[in-house]
Amino acid sequence: MISPGVTHLGIDLTPLLRRHQECDWSQMCAADVELNKQALANGEAIISQYHVITLMRKTVMVTIMTEDDRSYTMMFIEGEPAMMPAG
Repeated sequence: MISPGVTHLGIDLTPLLRRHQECDWSQMCAADVELNKQALANGEAIISQYHVITLMRKTVMVTIMTEDDRSYTMMFIEGEPAMMPAG
């Protein structure tokens, strides 16, 4: 699921999703990286955050979250509520 805010950034999201899938958490603090490592081992939700530069030259934080059961992944920007799939 991609939030309206992320959609309106007008950027290619593929590199961000690839980094999330490959466990590239280089833009996160050490404590959050450790939480993600534990989440992988324990079957919990995984969260990645990446700074991106929009077409308007504004830096925005994009958050990617994969649910614990790996049934879906969401992308949203700071200030937007995490969207849940219908139903």
